[in-house]
This record gives sequence, C-alpha cells and structure tokens, in this order.
Amino acid sequence: MKTLVKRLAIGALALVGLAVVLAAAVVAINWKDEPLLPGAAARLKPEGVRAEAAVNGFYTAIGLGADDPLAYGRRRSEVLAARGGTPEGRAEFAALPEPKVELPKAATCQPEKEPCFQRYLATPADAAAVAAAGRGLAAQYRELREYAALEEPPPNSDLAAPLLVLTNLVHGQRVVFAEIAAAVDAGKLRLAVDELAAELALHRRFLAGSQTLVTKLVARRMLQRDLLVLAQLAEARPGAIDAAARARLEPVLAPLTDAERSIERGVWNEFRLAANTYLTLPETGRKFNAEAELLQTDAWVLQQFAYQPQATVNRDYAWREAIAAAHRAPPDRLDDALKAADAKASQEAAQLAASLAPYNFVGNRLAAVAYSDFREYALAMVDVDGLVRLVNAALLVAPSAASPAEVPAALAAAGARAADPYTGKPLTWDAATRTLSFVPRAKRSESDRIGTVPGRWSLVVAATW
Repeated sequence: MKTLVKRLAIGALALVGLAVVLAAAVVAINWKDEPLLPGAAARLKPEGVRAEAAVNGFYTAIGLGADDPLAYGRRRSEVLAARGGTPEGRAEFAALPEPKVELPKAATCQPEKEPCFQRYLATPADAAAVAAAGRGLAAQYRELREYAALEEPPPNSDLAAPLLVLTNLVHGQRVVFAEIAAAVDAGKLRLAVDELAAELALHRRFLAGSQTLVTKLVARRMLQRDLLVLAQLAEARPGAIDAAARARLEPVLAPLTDAERSIERGVWNEFRLAANTYLTLPETGRKFNAEAELLQTDAWVLQQFAYQPQATVNRDYAWREAIAAAHRAPPDRLDDALKAADAKASQEAAQLAASLAPYNFVGNRLAAVAYSDFREYALAMVDVDGLVRLVNAALLVAPSAASPAEVPAALAAAGARAADPYTGKPLTWDAATRTLSFVPRAKRSESDRIGTVPGRWSLVVAATW
C-alpha cells in the first residue's frame, strides 16, 4: 500500500513538474511580441479628409434636422473622433440631442420594393403628406448639393464608439421624391428631371467619399433609389426624357468611377477596428478581472502567456491585404479575383486556427475568427454600377436607335456605358419585350426585384418606334 501511495505521489509530482516545464516553455516562446509589419502599421492610421471643411457636406449631412446642421454635425463628429470609445465620450455623444424628423411611413417611397412613383402619381395625397411633413428637412437637404464633396471624416476605431446616424439624410431623399412627384403631377417635367440629376450627382459624391462599409452601403442604396425613380418617371411620362433631359442626365449616368465603386477604404477601416481590439485586449482583460473581483482564470492566464497583440495584427493584415488587392480588379474580373483570394485566405485562416503551435495560440484563433472576405459588399457595388449602365442604356442609348433591330448596334457603339459590368459585353436586349437586362451577383440584390425578367435586373425601353 505504501509503495502504491509513493508511486502515485511520484507520478503526481512528475505531472506537476511537466506542467511547470510546459508552462515555462510557453512563457519563453511568447516572451516577446513581433514588431508590426510596415504595411500593417501604415494601415492603422486612418485616412484624412481630402476635402476642405468649407466644401465638405458630410458634416451637414449628419446634422440634418438640427437648427444649424453644419455646426451640429461637426460637433458630433469631433466628439466621436476624439473620445467616442471612452465612457466619457459616449456620455458626451449621447448628451447631444439627436434631431429627428418623422415621416408618414405608409406614404414613403421605396422604389426597389414597388413602383411607388406611379403610386404617387395615382394618389397625390401620399406625396403631399410626405412633402408637408419634411418641408423644413428638404430645404436643409438641398443645401448638400452646393458642396463639392461628401467626404466622411476618419471614423473612431473603437468598437464601443457610437455610430453617426444618417437617418435624416435618407428621409431627405424621400421628401425630395415626393416633391418630384408633385412637380410631375403639375406638368413640370423639366424640373423633375433636373431634381433627379442633382440627386444622382449628390449621391455619387457621397459614394466616393465614404470611408466605412456602413456609409458606403447607405450611399449605394440612395443612388439605387435615384436610378429607379428616374426609370419610373421615364415609364410614367416618356416625354420627360427629351433632348434637353438627355444632355442633363448623360454626365450623371456614366459608369461608376473606381472611387465610387470600390469598398477598399471600408475594408481597411474594418481592419483598424479589428486591430484596435487586438491591441487593447490585454488591458481589457485586466480591467474585466479587476472589476469582477475574480482571480486570474485559466483563460486569462493563457491570454497573458500565449497571446501577442501585434503578431495577431500581422496575421489579420496579411489576409486583409490580399483581399484588398483583389478588390482592385476591374469589375469584369472582380468576382473571380475575390473568389481566388478568399479561397486562399480562408484556407490559411483555417490552418492557423487548427495549429497547436504555442506561439500566439490565442491570437491565431482570434485573427481567424475576425477574417472576412467582403465579397458580398463588393458585388453589391458592381450591381449598382450595372444599374447605372442599365438606366443609361434604357433612357439614352437604346432610344437613339432608329428601330428595335438597331438597338444591339447602338449598345455596342456605346461601349462601357451600355455594357454588363461583369462581362464587358453589351447588356442583354430582348426585342420581343423591349427590355434590357443583366444578372446581378450579390445575394442582397435578389430581394430587389427590378423589372420583370426572372433572375435579372431589367428595364423596359420607352421609345417611339
């Protein structure tokens, strides 16, 4: 019996000794963090605002509804940028009263869901109700057109920071749609086209100036609604798109520029958010244990000995850089480039997450969890670029043909302005139904039923053939 106890004691001591040796080895291996890669360090610094404040409408955009939108918007932005992620900053941000404008929801226009412009013309009371509720907002909103740019200021990189709200910007667009419908109802077609051309120009500036995925997607949605309302106007009042209207619309219906289409700035903003979390995690863990009055748990000890913040940033950067590079591909090669980059990065992330290597054991898994390819967002931007070309072709290019049989030649002559962005070939023309169409590829585009052709975005060409 004594011999058995002695052996068990020796075995226990051996296990304890082995555990101590292993722990010491882990500590030694994780003794020193990696230096940040030069590219990662550079990307941690947010882009500045390229537009001077005097010509930058973004501050006014986030202040719409306040007595002085520009002053209010700058104040909100400054608080958020300076200390928005701290308890004091969040409290100060929350203390700023958010200006709210209420519109009659049942009467507002969502053109990607219904032909609401035709509803406005059939029931002018809906348009009148929206216009009356938002008259003051519309006056402020139209001032945005006077700015040369809508350049988003550098966002706060702390995940705990509140977001700037753009609700009233979206409401402003809805009020303008209602006012355009009223103008059409009154026979003021030239005014309606001019208003929509100004809206398209405004939201293209907003699209080009967005630094985050949130604002980029809001700008995309607003541009998409402009395009659909313009198409609905042309269908309801074909005479509105005369020679003068075509000249007014041609500049704002050009294919999207790289700055308008690309989401790369948003990709790097997401990297800064993730990197800020990696770099502050040890301090966050210490605060959590102190506040909860807990002993250092096994997980917290593991975090200290097997977690290297800068090494984790480097892992994330390596994948993010490859994905960002793929986003620079032209639209007709973007989908394939993103698929290839995502497949490679996903495989590397999975391998790292499954690795038992003790160096940065925790960080390797964090970086793998945070990995995202952003492919869906990029395709959504190409889809709206395709819609720009589709509207341009349906309103400006196809009607220039002498007959339906000559539409294919007119499309080919127009080049990129009437081309499917994914293939570079002319948009699909169906002479029997007089429709132009292309296949959108983002999953989020499936819920936007644009046109009548199943699985495609399509528009009817209104021409007097």
